[in-house]
Amino acid sequence: MRDGFASLYLLSTRLKPRLQNRPIFLNLMAVMFFIIMLSSYLKIIYKRMEMKSAQIIAIIVATALYSGHCLAGVFKCTDEWGKTSYQSDPCAKEKKAIEMDIKTGKQTDLADEENKQALEVELKKQQELIEQQLAELEGKRKVDAAQQSAQNQQLIKDNPIQYSAYAIPPYLSGKLSELVEKYEDRLPEIEKFRRLAAFKALATGECERVEADNLSKKSKTGLLVFSVDCSSAKRFYFNETELQE
Repeated sequence: MRDGFASLYLLSTRLKPRLQNRPIFLNLMAVMFFIIMLSSYLKIIYKRMEMKSAQIIAIIVATALYSGHCLAGVFKCTDEWGKTSYQSDPCAKEKKAIEMDIKTGKQTDLADEENKQALEVELKKQQELIEQQLAELEGKRKVDAAQQSAQNQQLIKDNPIQYSAYAIPPYLSGKLSELVEKYEDRLPEIEKFRRLAAFKALATGECERVEADNLSKKSKTGLLVFSVDCSSAKRFYFNETELQE
């Protein structure tokens, strides 16, 4: 009995490497041949034990040994002349390749799959580039806003008679009021317009000292409005169009 199993095992080990590079129909014929041999051998061994299920056992064993190898990774290849062939190895690059899953019946066009993967990679690169550019713009916006705010503070420091110490408090990212946060993408302009609004209020001759200079609730998208409160209890409103004149 041991010699018989050893012979079958030796046969299986010799068959398996040869099946790897052969067309699928030859692989199936080899499997059927192995099933017949194994079934016959099991009938002889288990005859006295009245094991009528020897054929079933043979099929199960053979299927376990070869089904995974023979039925998986089947490729349908079409060359430049339109000739179609089936093989267990991947198709040559110059051929149209379709991978077939015999168990599920699913077919995958490898060229389309490669194009899809390449497109996904390209889209990911573009997305990363956009995110990088947005991050750079955000960083530049914060720097510009900080520079404009610094000019405002220097103006107050140099002119203590015309400006109270907190006339134009800095608008800091992350600490913005709900109103200013709505227009955060224009923060550098807002800081600049606040300074110009103060200049314009003082130029009227009706504002001796600027007490508060802020973005107004009257602001709308595309038209910012600023309010300037003076020590004379007078309030001025200027929109961005007026301040650019």
